[in-house]
Amino acid sequence: MINMECQCCFCGEGIEESTAGASRLDPCAVVLVVNWKKSDEEQASQQFFCHLACFKNSVGRNAPVDVELLVQNGEDSAYDS
Repeated sequence: MINMECQCCFCGEGIEESTAGASRLDPCAVVLVVNWKKSDEEQASQQFFCHLACFKNSVGRNAPVDVELLVQNGEDSAYDS
């Protein structure tokens, strides 16, 4: 069953919650902060949801994702670089 409460901001698909396999880290959230270098009062933020795979594909090699850190056990072969 797909949980349409979370829709990936990259592919537009619903994000299925799972406890097994590659999707066990989904859904992910990306937080956009505007006016980052300004004071807290001048900043604003918005949260977007995504699949980890879509995020990795979108940012590419410019911002490598440390999946081992995210998984905490370092055993997620589905996302090996």
